Amino acid sequence: MSSFRLVWPPARDNVTPSSRIAYDIYQTTSPGTERFSRATYSTRRGVTSFVTPQLPSSETETYYFVVRARDTAGKRDRNRREQPGRNLCL
Repeated sequence: MSSFRLVWPPARDNVTPSSRIAYDIYQTTSPGTERFSRATYSTRRGVTSFVTPQLPSSETETYYFVVRARDTAGKRDRNRREQPGRNLCL
């Protein structure tokens, strides 16, 4: 079992200040298969990092994460940039 620490720069919005933007995090074990209809995790407003709960890990297990900003009106960005994470301490 291992956790992953995700960190990203604050989003910018023409109406919502960065301190009021929340982030939705999508996690999957296969690249490109995120279900953007429902976030796996969400942060509080203004938080630009997240530590996942303990996740099962093996030498071949890779997790993929996408982070999307959400403003106070509930609008989400359309980011699809995926970052892989693997436990290197096994």
